[in-house]
Amino acid sequence: MADSPTSDHVEETVQRLVQMHEAHDRDASPMQRVANRVTGALGKPTFVATILLLIIVWMIGNYIASRIGVRALDGSRSPIWRSSRRWVHSSSRC
Repeated sequence: MADSPTSDHVEETVQRLVQMHEAHDRDASPMQRVANRVTGALGKPTFVATILLLIIVWMIGNYIASRIGVRALDGSRSPIWRSSRRWVHSSSRC
């Protein structure tokens, strides 16, 4: 690729960005480094998929517990939710 003012400009910008990131990493406090690691982990699609999978497993576990007559780990505390569950279970028996 031939050298052009545009490619020189892009290379210079990239080098400045690299220097800026290196300076940030060097000057960051320990708490900033921890915050960067945590937000980096929370922002990954694998984290979102893992949370979604855990929620689905929890729901399936509660469903199985209710079907075999075992109290679920997070039993309902709301009277409205309990009455709606009774309605759902009684209507599914029809």
